[in-house]
Amino acid sequence: MFKEDLVGLGKANSPLDIVFVPYLGCFLGNNIVQITLGKILQARGHNVKYLVCDIELPICETTDINSHNNRSEICAYQARHMRAFFQKAGFQVINLTELVSIERIEGLKQQLNDDTWDVFVESKLIRYFKVGLLDRSHPMFGELFDRARHAALISAEMGKALAALRPDRVIMSHGTYTTRGPARITLNEAGIKVLTISRAKMAESQKFNWKTAGDWWDVEKEWKSVCEVPLNHQQEALIDDYLQSRRNHKRDIVVFNKTAEEDRAKTFAKLGLDNSKRTYTLFTNVLWDAASAQREIAFKNPVEWTIETVKWFRHRPDKQLVVRTHPAETIIGTNQPLADLIKNKLDDNIPENVVILDPDAPINSWSLLKITDLGLVHTSTVGIELALEGIPCVCVSKTHYREKGFTLDINSRQEYFDLLELDEISDFDAATAKMVAKRYSYLLFLRYQLPMPFYHPRSHIGIYSFKSTDWKEILSSHAIPTIVKGIEEGDEFILPDEVVYEIYRHHLNKKVDHGPDAERAITTTL
Repeated sequence: MFKEDLVGLGKANSPLDIVFVPYLGCFLGNNIVQITLGKILQARGHNVKYLVCDIELPICETTDINSHNNRSEICAYQARHMRAFFQKAGFQVINLTELVSIERIEGLKQQLNDDTWDVFVESKLIRYFKVGLLDRSHPMFGELFDRARHAALISAEMGKALAALRPDRVIMSHGTYTTRGPARITLNEAGIKVLTISRAKMAESQKFNWKTAGDWWDVEKEWKSVCEVPLNHQQEALIDDYLQSRRNHKRDIVVFNKTAEEDRAKTFAKLGLDNSKRTYTLFTNVLWDAASAQREIAFKNPVEWTIETVKWFRHRPDKQLVVRTHPAETIIGTNQPLADLIKNKLDDNIPENVVILDPDAPINSWSLLKITDLGLVHTSTVGIELALEGIPCVCVSKTHYREKGFTLDINSRQEYFDLLELDEISDFDAATAKMVAKRYSYLLFLRYQLPMPFYHPRSHIGIYSFKSTDWKEILSSHAIPTIVKGIEEGDEFILPDEVVYEIYRHHLNKKVDHGPDAERAITTTL
Protein backbone atom coordinates (compact mmCIF):
# COMPACT_ATOMS: atom_id res chain seq x y z
CA MET A 1 0.00 0.00 0.00
CA PHE A 2 2.68 2.51 0.97
CA LYS A 3 4.82 1.74 -2.07
CA GLU A 4 2.12 3.14 -4.32
CA ASP A 5 2.60 6.57 -5.86
CA LEU A 6 -0.13 9.03 -5.00
CA VAL A 7 -1.25 11.04 -7.98
CA GLY A 8 -3.49 14.03 -8.46
CA LEU A 9 -2.64 15.70 -5.15
CA GLY A 10 -0.62 18.54 -6.63
CA LYS A 11 2.49 20.01 -5.07
CA ALA A 12 2.66 22.45 -2.20
CA ASN A 13 3.87 25.96 -3.00
CA SER A 14 6.50 25.79 -0.25
CA PRO A 15 7.90 22.35 0.65
CA LEU A 16 8.24 21.91 4.41
CA ASP A 17 10.56 19.91 6.62
CA ILE A 18 8.17 17.87 8.76
CA VAL A 19 9.21 15.61 11.63
CA PHE A 20 6.71 13.23 13.15
CA VAL A 21 7.36 12.15 16.74
CA PRO A 22 4.99 9.18 16.89
CA TYR A 23 5.59 8.12 20.50
CA LEU A 24 8.87 8.20 22.32
CA GLY A 25 8.78 4.98 24.23
CA CYS A 26 7.54 3.09 21.19
CA PHE A 27 3.88 2.84 22.07
CA LEU A 28 2.15 1.92 18.83
CA GLY A 29 -0.84 4.23 19.19
CA ASN A 30 -1.75 6.57 16.35
CA ASN A 31 1.08 5.40 14.09
CA ILE A 32 -1.48 4.46 11.46
CA VAL A 33 -2.84 8.01 11.42
CA GLN A 34 0.63 9.54 11.29
CA ILE A 35 1.94 7.29 8.54
CA THR A 36 -1.16 7.99 6.42
CA LEU A 37 -0.66 11.73 6.79
CA GLY A 38 3.07 11.34 6.17
CA LYS A 39 2.41 9.59 2.88
CA ILE A 40 0.02 12.32 1.75
CA LEU A 41 2.36 15.13 2.81
CA GLN A 42 5.30 13.42 1.11
CA ALA A 43 3.27 13.22 -2.11
CA ARG A 44 2.66 16.96 -1.78
CA GLY A 45 6.44 17.47 -1.94
CA HIS A 46 7.27 17.83 1.74
CA ASN A 47 10.35 16.30 3.38
CA VAL A 48 8.90 13.89 5.95
CA LYS A 49 10.87 12.11 8.68
CA TYR A 50 9.94 10.04 11.74
CA LEU A 51 11.79 10.34 15.05
CA VAL A 52 11.71 7.10 17.04
CA CYS A 53 13.24 5.74 20.20
CA ASP A 54 16.22 3.44 19.77
CA ILE A 55 16.85 3.01 23.49
CA GLU A 56 14.79 1.93 26.46
CA LEU A 57 13.56 5.06 28.18
CA PRO A 58 13.57 5.15 32.00
CA ILE A 59 9.76 5.16 31.94
CA CYS A 60 7.13 5.61 29.23
CA GLU A 61 3.54 4.85 28.20
CA THR A 62 4.43 1.44 26.79
CA THR A 63 4.06 -0.16 30.22
CA ASP A 64 2.59 0.50 33.64
CA ILE A 65 3.09 -0.83 37.14
CA ASN A 66 1.34 -4.09 36.23
CA SER A 67 3.77 -4.84 33.39
CA HIS A 68 6.82 -3.09 34.80
CA ASN A 69 8.88 -6.26 35.20
CA ASN A 70 8.47 -7.03 31.50
CA ARG A 71 9.09 -3.50 30.25
CA SER A 72 12.46 -4.20 28.60
CA GLU A 73 11.03 -6.98 26.47
CA ILE A 74 7.93 -4.96 25.58
CA CYS A 75 9.93 -1.84 24.69
CA ALA A 76 12.39 -3.79 22.54
CA TYR A 77 9.61 -5.49 20.60
CA GLN A 78 7.69 -2.27 19.96
CA ALA A 79 10.86 -0.36 19.04
CA ARG A 80 11.65 -2.96 16.39
CA HIS A 81 8.09 -2.81 15.11
CA MET A 82 8.04 0.98 14.92
CA ARG A 83 11.38 1.33 13.16
CA ALA A 84 10.56 -1.37 10.60
CA PHE A 85 7.08 0.05 10.11
CA PHE A 86 8.28 3.49 9.03
CA GLN A 87 11.36 2.33 7.14
CA LYS A 88 9.48 -0.24 5.07
CA ALA A 89 6.93 2.43 4.22
CA GLY A 90 9.79 4.37 2.62
CA PHE A 91 10.34 7.09 5.20
CA GLN A 92 13.58 8.36 6.71
CA VAL A 93 13.88 7.46 10.39
CA ILE A 94 15.80 9.55 12.91
CA ASN A 95 16.90 7.70 16.03
CA LEU A 96 16.67 9.49 19.36
CA THR A 97 20.38 8.88 20.02
CA GLU A 98 21.27 10.72 16.81
CA LEU A 99 19.92 13.85 18.49
CA VAL A 100 20.84 13.14 22.11
CA SER A 101 23.87 10.95 22.67
CA ILE A 102 23.79 8.02 25.07
CA GLU A 103 26.48 9.77 27.09
CA ARG A 104 24.30 12.89 27.40
CA ILE A 105 21.28 10.76 28.32
CA GLU A 106 23.31 9.08 31.09
CA GLY A 107 24.68 12.45 32.22
CA LEU A 108 21.16 13.79 32.78
CA LYS A 109 20.91 11.46 35.80
CA GLN A 110 23.02 14.03 37.62
CA GLN A 111 20.17 16.55 37.35
CA LEU A 112 17.44 14.57 39.09
CA ASN A 113 16.94 17.37 41.63
CA ASP A 114 15.54 19.52 38.79
CA ASP A 115 11.79 19.91 39.36
CA THR A 116 11.10 21.92 36.18
CA TRP A 117 8.98 19.20 34.61
CA ASP A 118 7.28 17.81 37.71
CA VAL A 119 3.80 18.55 36.36
CA PHE A 120 4.54 15.87 33.76
CA VAL A 121 6.30 13.66 36.30
CA GLU A 122 3.25 13.65 38.55
CA SER A 123 0.81 12.95 35.72
CA LYS A 124 3.11 10.20 34.41
CA LEU A 125 3.22 8.47 37.79
CA ILE A 126 -0.54 8.79 38.24
CA ARG A 127 -0.94 7.03 34.93
CA TYR A 128 1.80 4.47 35.64
CA PHE A 129 0.28 3.46 38.95
CA LYS A 130 -3.26 3.94 37.53
CA VAL A 131 -4.39 5.85 40.60
CA GLY A 132 -5.73 9.26 41.57
CA LEU A 133 -3.69 9.63 44.76
CA LEU A 134 -0.01 8.70 44.66
CA ASP A 135 1.19 6.53 47.52
CA ARG A 136 4.66 7.91 48.22
CA SER A 137 5.31 5.07 50.65
CA HIS A 138 5.00 2.53 47.84
CA PRO A 139 8.25 0.51 47.72
CA MET A 140 8.81 1.49 44.07
CA PHE A 141 7.78 5.13 44.33
CA GLY A 142 11.28 6.59 44.78
CA GLU A 143 12.73 4.61 41.88
CA LEU A 144 9.85 5.44 39.54
CA PHE A 145 9.89 9.11 40.53
CA ASP A 146 13.58 9.32 39.57
CA ARG A 147 12.88 7.45 36.36
CA ALA A 148 10.09 9.88 35.48
CA ARG A 149 12.30 12.92 36.13
CA HIS A 150 15.05 11.39 34.03
CA ALA A 151 12.59 10.66 31.21
CA ALA A 152 11.31 14.25 31.34
CA LEU A 153 14.86 15.62 31.09
CA ILE A 154 15.52 13.38 28.08
CA SER A 155 12.32 14.64 26.45
CA ALA A 156 13.30 18.27 27.02
CA GLU A 157 16.81 17.59 25.68
CA MET A 158 15.33 15.96 22.61
CA GLY A 159 13.12 19.03 22.14
CA LYS A 160 16.16 21.31 22.24
CA ALA A 161 18.08 19.16 19.76
CA LEU A 162 15.11 18.92 17.42
CA ALA A 163 14.53 22.68 17.64
CA ALA A 164 18.17 23.22 16.60
CA LEU A 165 17.37 21.47 13.30
CA ARG A 166 14.70 24.14 12.67
CA PRO A 167 12.00 21.89 11.17
CA ASP A 168 8.97 23.72 9.82
CA ARG A 169 6.55 21.40 11.63
CA VAL A 170 6.80 18.85 14.41
CA ILE A 171 3.80 16.52 14.67
CA MET A 172 3.42 14.28 17.71
CA SER A 173 0.91 11.95 19.25
CA HIS A 174 -0.87 13.42 22.27
CA GLY A 175 2.04 15.63 23.39
CA THR A 176 1.87 14.96 27.10
CA TYR A 177 3.47 12.90 29.92
CA THR A 178 7.23 12.74 30.41
CA THR A 179 7.86 11.33 26.94
CA ARG A 180 6.47 14.23 24.89
CA GLY A 181 5.27 16.98 27.25
CA PRO A 182 8.66 18.60 27.97
CA ALA A 183 9.64 18.27 24.30
CA ARG A 184 6.41 19.96 23.21
CA ILE A 185 6.91 22.86 25.63
CA THR A 186 10.58 23.24 24.64
CA LEU A 187 9.73 23.28 20.93
CA ASN A 188 6.94 25.79 21.49
CA GLU A 189 9.34 28.08 23.34
CA ALA A 190 11.81 27.79 20.47
CA GLY A 191 9.18 28.99 18.00
CA ILE A 192 8.74 25.64 16.25
CA LYS A 193 5.18 24.94 15.12
CA VAL A 194 4.07 21.86 17.07
CA LEU A 195 0.95 19.89 16.22
CA THR A 196 -0.55 17.18 18.43
CA ILE A 197 -2.89 14.45 17.22
CA SER A 198 -5.17 12.33 19.35
CA ARG A 199 -8.27 10.21 19.12
CA ALA A 200 -11.56 12.05 19.44
CA LYS A 201 -14.83 10.84 20.98
CA MET A 202 -16.63 9.99 17.77
CA ALA A 203 -15.72 6.70 16.16
CA GLU A 204 -13.33 6.95 13.20
CA SER A 205 -12.25 10.48 14.10
CA GLN A 206 -9.19 12.38 15.29
CA LYS A 207 -8.55 15.87 16.60
CA PHE A 208 -5.62 18.20 16.03
CA ASN A 209 -4.18 20.97 18.22
CA TRP A 210 -1.45 23.49 17.62
CA LYS A 211 0.77 23.92 20.71
CA THR A 212 -1.55 22.32 23.28
CA ALA A 213 -1.58 18.66 24.29
CA GLY A 214 -4.03 16.21 22.78
CA ASP A 215 -5.92 15.85 26.05
CA TRP A 216 -7.22 19.40 25.60
CA TRP A 217 -10.19 20.19 23.34
CA ASP A 218 -8.99 23.38 21.71
CA VAL A 219 -11.74 25.33 19.92
CA GLU A 220 -11.23 28.64 21.73
CA LYS A 221 -10.37 30.76 18.68
CA GLU A 222 -13.28 29.59 16.54
CA TRP A 223 -15.69 29.70 19.49
CA LYS A 224 -15.11 33.44 19.88
CA SER A 225 -16.33 33.97 16.33
CA VAL A 226 -19.43 31.74 16.51
CA CYS A 227 -20.58 31.80 20.15
CA GLU A 228 -23.23 34.45 19.47
CA VAL A 229 -24.26 33.15 16.04
CA PRO A 230 -27.53 31.14 16.08
CA LEU A 231 -27.43 27.70 14.48
CA ASN A 232 -29.33 27.43 11.22
CA HIS A 233 -31.89 24.77 10.39
CA GLN A 234 -29.36 22.29 9.00
CA GLN A 235 -26.93 22.74 11.86
CA GLU A 236 -29.67 22.24 14.44
CA ALA A 237 -30.77 19.03 12.72
CA LEU A 238 -27.26 17.62 12.48
CA ILE A 239 -26.25 18.32 16.06
CA ASP A 240 -29.61 17.08 17.39
CA ASP A 241 -29.07 13.84 15.49
CA TYR A 242 -25.56 13.39 16.89
CA LEU A 243 -26.54 14.29 20.44
CA GLN A 244 -29.35 11.76 20.29
CA SER A 245 -26.81 9.11 19.22
CA ARG A 246 -24.73 9.86 22.32
CA ARG A 247 -27.48 8.44 24.50
CA ASN A 248 -26.54 4.96 23.28
CA HIS A 249 -23.03 5.85 22.00
CA LYS A 250 -24.03 4.52 18.59
CA ARG A 251 -21.52 6.78 16.81
CA ASP A 252 -18.90 7.02 19.57
CA ILE A 253 -15.65 5.18 20.16
CA VAL A 254 -16.57 3.76 23.60
CA VAL A 255 -19.91 2.57 24.98
CA PHE A 256 -20.37 3.65 28.59
CA ASN A 257 -24.13 3.22 29.09
CA LYS A 258 -25.01 -0.45 28.82
CA THR A 259 -28.44 -0.30 30.42
CA ALA A 260 -31.61 1.33 29.13
CA GLU A 261 -32.79 4.75 30.23
CA GLU A 262 -35.49 4.77 32.89
CA ASP A 263 -37.92 7.42 34.05
CA ARG A 264 -37.62 9.52 37.22
CA ALA A 265 -39.81 7.32 39.36
CA LYS A 266 -37.93 4.12 38.53
CA THR A 267 -34.56 5.79 38.99
CA PHE A 268 -35.47 7.24 42.39
CA ALA A 269 -36.81 3.86 43.47
CA LYS A 270 -33.70 2.05 42.25
CA LEU A 271 -31.46 4.44 44.18
CA GLY A 272 -33.65 4.40 47.30
CA LEU A 273 -33.87 8.19 47.30
CA ASP A 274 -36.70 10.62 48.08
CA ASN A 275 -38.12 12.20 44.91
CA SER A 276 -39.30 15.23 46.91
CA LYS A 277 -35.79 16.29 47.94
CA ARG A 278 -33.39 18.45 45.95
CA THR A 279 -31.03 16.01 44.23
CA TYR A 280 -27.40 16.63 43.28
CA THR A 281 -25.37 14.30 41.07
CA LEU A 282 -21.58 14.31 41.14
CA PHE A 283 -19.99 12.86 37.99
CA THR A 284 -16.41 11.66 38.36
CA ASN A 285 -13.62 10.94 35.88
CA VAL A 286 -11.16 8.07 35.71
CA LEU A 287 -8.63 9.40 38.20
CA TRP A 288 -5.47 8.60 36.26
CA ASP A 289 -6.65 9.66 32.81
CA ALA A 290 -4.77 12.58 31.22
CA ALA A 291 -8.02 14.38 30.45
CA SER A 292 -8.74 14.83 34.16
CA ALA A 293 -5.35 14.72 35.90
CA GLN A 294 -4.07 18.00 37.35
CA ARG A 295 -6.97 20.20 36.27
CA GLU A 296 -7.72 21.39 39.81
CA ILE A 297 -8.97 24.86 40.68
CA ALA A 298 -11.03 24.69 43.88
CA PHE A 299 -9.74 21.42 45.40
CA LYS A 300 -6.38 19.68 45.61
CA ASN A 301 -7.56 16.71 43.56
CA PRO A 302 -10.78 14.96 42.46
CA VAL A 303 -10.69 12.63 45.45
CA GLU A 304 -10.68 15.52 47.93
CA TRP A 305 -13.52 17.19 46.01
CA THR A 306 -15.64 14.05 46.08
CA ILE A 307 -15.02 13.21 49.75
CA GLU A 308 -15.56 16.79 50.95
CA THR A 309 -18.82 16.90 49.01
CA VAL A 310 -20.03 13.63 50.56
CA LYS A 311 -19.13 14.93 54.04
CA TRP A 312 -21.02 18.18 53.38
CA PHE A 313 -24.24 16.23 52.70
CA ARG A 314 -23.91 14.53 56.08
CA HIS A 315 -25.15 17.80 57.60
CA ARG A 316 -27.80 18.52 54.94
CA PRO A 317 -30.51 15.85 55.40
CA ASP A 318 -32.92 17.98 53.34
CA LYS A 319 -30.77 17.39 50.24
CA GLN A 320 -29.41 14.22 48.65
CA LEU A 321 -26.40 13.27 46.55
CA VAL A 322 -25.61 10.63 43.94
CA VAL A 323 -21.95 9.98 43.18
CA ARG A 324 -21.66 8.48 39.70
CA THR A 325 -18.20 6.90 39.46
CA HIS A 326 -17.14 6.80 35.84
CA PRO A 327 -18.08 3.59 33.96
CA ALA A 328 -14.68 3.74 32.21
CA GLU A 329 -13.09 2.43 35.41
CA THR A 330 -14.30 -1.01 34.34
CA ILE A 331 -13.36 -0.47 30.69
CA ILE A 332 -9.80 0.90 30.82
CA GLY A 333 -9.10 -0.23 34.38
CA THR A 334 -7.87 1.37 37.56
CA ASN A 335 -5.78 0.33 40.54
CA GLN A 336 -7.69 2.75 42.76
CA PRO A 337 -11.48 2.47 42.31
CA LEU A 338 -12.98 5.75 43.47
CA ALA A 339 -15.97 4.15 45.21
CA ASP A 340 -13.64 2.03 47.36
CA LEU A 341 -11.45 5.05 48.04
CA ILE A 342 -14.40 7.10 49.29
CA LYS A 343 -15.69 4.31 51.51
CA ASN A 344 -12.25 3.68 52.99
CA LYS A 345 -11.59 7.36 53.63
CA LEU A 346 -14.94 7.69 55.41
CA ASP A 347 -14.67 4.33 57.20
CA ASP A 348 -17.83 3.22 55.39
CA ASN A 349 -19.71 5.95 57.23
CA ILE A 350 -21.66 7.09 54.18
CA PRO A 351 -24.62 9.38 54.99
CA GLU A 352 -28.08 7.96 54.34
CA ASN A 353 -28.82 10.74 51.85
CA VAL A 354 -25.78 9.82 49.72
CA VAL A 355 -25.65 7.01 47.14
CA ILE A 356 -22.30 5.99 45.68
CA LEU A 357 -22.63 4.06 42.46
CA ASP A 358 -19.96 1.60 41.40
CA PRO A 359 -18.76 2.05 37.80
CA ASP A 360 -20.65 -1.06 36.67
CA ALA A 361 -23.89 -0.13 38.45
CA PRO A 362 -26.87 -0.82 36.13
CA ILE A 363 -27.91 2.83 36.05
CA ASN A 364 -27.89 4.79 32.80
CA SER A 365 -26.29 8.23 33.16
CA TRP A 366 -29.18 9.76 31.23
CA SER A 367 -31.53 8.36 33.84
CA LEU A 368 -29.52 10.25 36.44
CA LEU A 369 -29.88 13.49 34.50
CA LYS A 370 -33.66 13.12 34.77
CA ILE A 371 -33.51 13.27 38.58
CA THR A 372 -30.73 15.87 38.87
CA ASP A 373 -31.46 19.39 40.11
CA LEU A 374 -27.79 20.40 40.17
CA GLY A 375 -24.90 18.62 38.45
CA LEU A 376 -21.35 18.64 39.84
CA VAL A 377 -18.47 17.95 37.46
CA HIS A 378 -14.69 17.87 37.32
CA THR A 379 -13.89 17.64 33.59
CA SER A 380 -16.36 15.06 32.31
CA THR A 381 -18.24 15.74 29.05
CA VAL A 382 -21.48 15.20 30.98
CA GLY A 383 -21.09 18.85 31.98
CA ILE A 384 -22.12 19.80 28.45
CA GLU A 385 -24.94 17.26 28.45
CA LEU A 386 -26.33 18.65 31.70
CA ALA A 387 -26.52 22.11 30.14
CA LEU A 388 -28.14 20.64 27.01
CA GLU A 389 -30.90 19.32 29.28
CA GLY A 390 -31.29 22.72 30.91
CA ILE A 391 -29.79 21.51 34.19
CA PRO A 392 -27.38 23.84 36.03
CA CYS A 393 -23.88 22.36 36.19
CA VAL A 394 -21.09 23.37 38.58
CA CYS A 395 -17.53 23.14 37.18
CA VAL A 396 -14.90 22.81 39.91
CA SER A 397 -11.86 22.33 37.64
CA LYS A 398 -10.25 23.43 34.40
CA THR A 399 -12.12 21.95 31.46
CA HIS A 400 -12.49 23.10 27.87
CA TYR A 401 -16.18 23.98 28.24
CA ARG A 402 -15.66 26.10 31.36
CA GLU A 403 -16.55 29.80 30.96
CA LYS A 404 -18.38 29.20 27.69
CA GLY A 405 -21.64 30.60 29.00
CA PHE A 406 -23.59 27.50 30.03
CA THR A 407 -21.97 26.31 33.28
CA LEU A 408 -21.58 27.63 36.82
CA ASP A 409 -17.83 28.09 37.22
CA ILE A 410 -16.50 28.32 40.77
CA ASN A 411 -12.99 29.26 41.84
CA SER A 412 -12.85 28.30 45.52
CA ARG A 413 -14.15 25.78 48.04
CA GLN A 414 -16.17 28.46 49.78
CA GLU A 415 -17.82 29.53 46.54
CA TYR A 416 -18.61 25.88 45.80
CA PHE A 417 -20.29 25.10 49.10
CA ASP A 418 -22.12 28.44 49.13
CA LEU A 419 -23.63 27.46 45.79
CA LEU A 420 -24.60 24.01 47.09
CA GLU A 421 -26.57 25.70 49.90
CA LEU A 422 -28.91 27.37 47.43
CA ASP A 423 -32.28 25.79 46.72
CA GLU A 424 -32.51 27.68 43.46
CA ILE A 425 -29.87 29.17 41.15
CA SER A 426 -31.38 32.57 40.41
CA ASP A 427 -28.88 33.63 37.76
CA PHE A 428 -29.13 30.41 35.73
CA ASP A 429 -31.36 30.54 32.67
CA ALA A 430 -32.08 27.04 31.36
CA ALA A 431 -33.13 28.18 27.88
CA THR A 432 -29.95 30.19 27.38
CA ALA A 433 -27.77 27.38 28.69
CA LYS A 434 -29.38 24.89 26.30
CA MET A 435 -28.98 27.23 23.34
CA VAL A 436 -25.33 28.10 23.99
CA ALA A 437 -24.39 24.51 24.86
CA LYS A 438 -25.86 23.33 21.57
CA ARG A 439 -23.82 25.88 19.63
CA TYR A 440 -20.71 24.73 21.44
CA SER A 441 -21.59 21.09 20.80
CA TYR A 442 -22.00 21.71 17.08
CA LEU A 443 -18.51 23.24 16.93
CA LEU A 444 -16.91 20.66 19.21
CA PHE A 445 -18.43 17.45 17.93
CA LEU A 446 -19.13 18.11 14.25
CA ARG A 447 -16.55 20.72 13.17
CA TYR A 448 -13.59 19.92 15.45
CA GLN A 449 -13.68 16.13 15.35
CA LEU A 450 -12.30 15.18 11.93
CA PRO A 451 -13.71 11.95 10.50
CA MET A 452 -11.32 9.39 9.04
CA PRO A 453 -13.77 6.75 7.86
CA PHE A 454 -11.10 4.59 6.24
CA TYR A 455 -10.08 3.24 9.68
CA HIS A 456 -11.98 0.71 11.72
CA PRO A 457 -14.09 2.51 14.35
CA ARG A 458 -12.52 1.08 17.48
CA SER A 459 -8.94 0.56 16.42
CA HIS A 460 -6.15 2.97 15.63
CA ILE A 461 -3.09 1.19 16.97
CA GLY A 462 -2.39 -1.69 14.60
CA ILE A 463 -1.75 -2.37 10.95
CA TYR A 464 -5.19 -3.98 10.65
CA SER A 465 -6.81 -0.62 11.39
CA PHE A 466 -7.32 0.11 7.71
CA LYS A 467 -10.81 -0.55 6.39
CA SER A 468 -9.55 0.25 2.93
CA THR A 469 -6.12 0.25 1.34
CA ASP A 470 -7.42 2.14 -1.68
CA TRP A 471 -5.74 5.55 -1.71
CA LYS A 472 -8.50 6.99 -3.91
CA GLU A 473 -11.00 6.17 -1.19
CA ILE A 474 -8.75 7.51 1.55
CA LEU A 475 -8.06 10.75 -0.31
CA SER A 476 -11.77 11.24 -0.97
CA SER A 477 -12.34 11.69 2.77
CA HIS A 478 -13.78 15.17 3.31
CA ALA A 479 -11.50 15.93 6.27
CA ILE A 480 -8.23 15.32 4.38
CA PRO A 481 -8.12 18.78 2.68
CA THR A 482 -8.73 20.48 6.04
CA ILE A 483 -5.92 18.48 7.65
CA VAL A 484 -3.44 19.09 4.83
CA LYS A 485 -4.29 22.80 4.64
CA GLY A 486 -3.99 23.07 8.42
CA ILE A 487 -0.52 21.50 8.44
CA GLU A 488 0.76 23.44 5.44
CA GLU A 489 -0.65 26.86 6.32
CA GLY A 490 -0.83 26.65 10.10
CA ASP A 491 -4.63 26.94 10.06
CA GLU A 492 -6.99 25.71 12.74
CA PHE A 493 -8.33 22.20 12.18
CA ILE A 494 -12.01 23.14 12.05
CA LEU A 495 -14.26 21.86 9.29
CA PRO A 496 -16.19 24.48 7.28
CA ASP A 497 -19.96 24.20 7.57
CA GLU A 498 -20.40 23.14 3.95
CA VAL A 499 -18.04 20.20 4.54
CA VAL A 500 -19.95 19.23 7.68
CA TYR A 501 -23.19 19.23 5.66
CA GLU A 502 -21.64 16.94 3.08
CA ILE A 503 -20.07 14.53 5.60
CA TYR A 504 -23.26 14.11 7.60
CA ARG A 505 -25.77 14.64 4.83
CA HIS A 506 -27.10 11.08 5.07
CA HIS A 507 -27.90 11.70 8.75
CA LEU A 508 -29.65 14.92 7.79
CA ASN A 509 -31.76 13.30 5.08
CA LYS A 510 -32.45 10.18 7.12
CA LYS A 511 -33.53 11.82 10.33
CA VAL A 512 -35.16 15.13 9.47
CA ASP A 513 -37.55 16.43 6.83
CA HIS A 514 -36.45 20.02 6.35
CA GLY A 515 -38.64 20.81 3.37
CA PRO A 516 -37.56 21.96 -0.09
CA ASP A 517 -36.11 25.30 1.01
CA ALA A 518 -33.61 23.75 3.44
CA GLU A 519 -32.60 21.07 0.91
CA ARG A 520 -32.13 23.71 -1.77
CA ALA A 521 -29.96 25.76 0.63
CA ILE A 522 -27.66 22.78 1.30
CA THR A 523 -27.31 22.01 -2.39
CA THR A 524 -26.53 25.63 -3.21
CA THR A 525 -23.85 25.79 -0.49
CA LEU A 526 -22.16 22.63 -1.77
